[in-house]
Amino acid sequence: MNQQQRIELPVTSGIVLETRDLTKIYMQGKAEIRALDGVNLKVEAGELVSVLGPSGSGKSTLLSMIGALDRQTSGTIMIESQDIGRMNKNQLAEVRQHIGFVFQYFNLIGRLTALQNVELPMTVKGVNSQVRKEKAIEFMNLVGLGDRVNHRPSELSGGQQQRVTIARALAQEPRFMLMDEPTGNIDTRTRDEILSLVKKLNEEHKVTTVIITHDAVVASITNRTVYIVDGKLYNTHEEALAAEQTSRELNDEKTYGEGGVLA
Repeated sequence: MNQQQRIELPVTSGIVLETRDLTKIYMQGKAEIRALDGVNLKVEAGELVSVLGPSGSGKSTLLSMIGALDRQTSGTIMIESQDIGRMNKNQLAEVRQHIGFVFQYFNLIGRLTALQNVELPMTVKGVNSQVRKEKAIEFMNLVGLGDRVNHRPSELSGGQQQRVTIARALAQEPRFMLMDEPTGNIDTRTRDEILSLVKKLNEEHKVTTVIITHDAVVASITNRTVYIVDGKLYNTHEEALAAEQTSRELNDEKTYGEGGVLA
């Protein structure tokens, strides 16, 4: 594979990911916390979608749900027409092997070279050592690090480490990439380089990607943005702003009471 070739992803359905009335409830003492409240999200193959929201809005919980890392309280999560809420732990582990995770803090293994980090997903799947090495080199070339294959994470910049993380995610042959604040730990110039790479992978190689972020700049590169406020998902910025305003008014009312006096 050279940098101009297309990555063939094993997509079997037009809809890669779908949630229906997804709810996650945590108990804080006797108080019920609705981290997610009836979330409906649909992502089609080849889409580049961002979920934009402030800290505490439910972004991390949503990531855990659609990444098969945690179970919902109610509602449905479908990945390629499979209801993962009905799966056991082993089946969920298998699902995760086909999701390309990219996290803010890279999560690379320090004692391994960049190439060995990219090989890891294929090692887990039992891919032949020579084949996985060749593929890992191809993915390193794709993210522009063909000359850094033998470097360890400590010998790479933050942007280079994130590129390795993206190459490792692609080595999963993912149904979709799931990115959690992918530029949150790098500088602005490097952020733009990583975003350009993500955009290129989507446009040229049809890598279906969902980005979870609080950063409107990150969201601006995507083809579609949905907004999360207090665990609810909105399809337009206007709806999200109205929800935020309502939330502020309710909080003010709880704090100061109807007469504006501190409660």
